[in-house]
Amino acid sequence: MRMPTKAVRVATAAVLCCTLTALAGCAAQEPGNQDANVNGGAEQSFSDDELANHDGSSYFPDTFTFEELLADHDCQPGHAAEGGFSAGGYIVGAEGAPAPGLYHLTGTQTEDGEMSVYEPADEGTFKVGYSLSYFGFALVQLEAGDAIFFKPPIEEGLMSAQSAEPLSVSDPLMSGLYRVGTDIPAGSYAVTQEEQSAQAIAAKGFARPQALIYANLTFEDESTLREEYLPPYEEGPVQITITVEDGQYLELYGCTATPLAS
Repeated sequence: MRMPTKAVRVATAAVLCCTLTALAGCAAQEPGNQDANVNGGAEQSFSDDELANHDGSSYFPDTFTFEELLADHDCQPGHAAEGGFSAGGYIVGAEGAPAPGLYHLTGTQTEDGEMSVYEPADEGTFKVGYSLSYFGFALVQLEAGDAIFFKPPIEEGLMSAQSAEPLSVSDPLMSGLYRVGTDIPAGSYAVTQEEQSAQAIAAKGFARPQALIYANLTFEDESTLREEYLPPYEEGPVQITITVEDGQYLELYGCTATPLAS
């Protein structure tokens, strides 16, 4: 998953956990040893040197079928709804699924939503693309053939095609993902923690409020131009200043932003 809102490469936790457990059990014995009191009598398949030097390619699957991903994300196939597409899994461009393009994901300021995107691989399988979590709302650029899994924080949450028109934004800006030069003007902003999402962020344990500036919506490491972490809200308000330019994207996660006079 994206932790929090910064794109990271992901894998299916269940597969990794099971594989690592199996490998740990194998490594506990010498080759051919079937001691019933160690690892339930399992025989080691690889030598210690082989385990230490293997590149892992045969241990961890790196492609998945759409059905496997539905199960892994605990999703059902989604469907078109009035105004957009409901929660669920889709293959972009397929019948009844979103067409390629820019999409707006609805959410709330108190619970985070999730979107996971997998790129097409070979023979009907998919490889990891990126995963994101968001407060407020998010924007994603969907490409033909991608497998996507949308989990909004509310039942009526939708994934809707986003036009070139500016979004209606609040003052101050709340958590969400904004197009600089379209939704908000370029310039400097004062950013501080946002109270409404403080409890939800704290519940994650690993998460902190943050502001991120992107060059584009690929969510690859090189697209992130700047990321600023703030302390948890409970530790008291901390204000930072960021500057954004036309064509960039500003993401606020548990933060508010107020324009500064030029």
